[in-house]
Amino acid sequence: MLRQLPAGVLPEAVVGGVGTGGTIVGVGQAFRAVNPRCRVVAVEPNESCTLMCGEVGKHLIEGIADGFVPGIITRHRGDIDALVSVDSEQAIAEMRRLAKQFGLFVGPSSGAHLVAARALKQNHDDIEHVVTLLLRRGREVHQRLPPHLTHPGSAHELDSAQARWATGRHGRVTSSATPTRHPPPAPTSAGPVLG
Repeated sequence: MLRQLPAGVLPEAVVGGVGTGGTIVGVGQAFRAVNPRCRVVAVEPNESCTLMCGEVGKHLIEGIADGFVPGIITRHRGDIDALVSVDSEQAIAEMRRLAKQFGLFVGPSSGAHLVAARALKQNHDDIEHVVTLLLRRGREVHQRLPPHLTHPGSAHELDSAQARWATGRHGRVTSSATPTRHPPPAPTSAGPVLG
């Protein structure tokens, strides 16, 4: 991840969900090795705030908040600067926006990550570079969501958006997560993440 950042850019914050906890803790430690002031922000569903308040509830953000506090989070709680929650419907709306607008076919956890990263950036003027994770699995997750949350973003419509991006007919691609036959251009600070 660090190699994907533009030359000279240091991560000032990393935002990611907690499933088993290994990714946010490990990435946070790696980022702090290059910038000790990097903030590490863990995300969980608002409907199931297990880490923040011990609640376990139904939510639609697959891959995070599995109803327990992972051991790695318990052992490394001091490495996490903040815990934030995101509503499932917000996460799904952002997931759909990423697919339709940018051709990034990701799951609701990626939507939650981006909602939390954007809020962090908006609430902290001192943070310029926020890194978050966009994970592939959108198609299989999208097919399991209730229809009222996925319509009108049909699988065909989302596939078409992704194809437009992969073939370069929708503008520049700034994510290595987008499938393409040619390497994507170097990342820029004006990509879809915080734009």
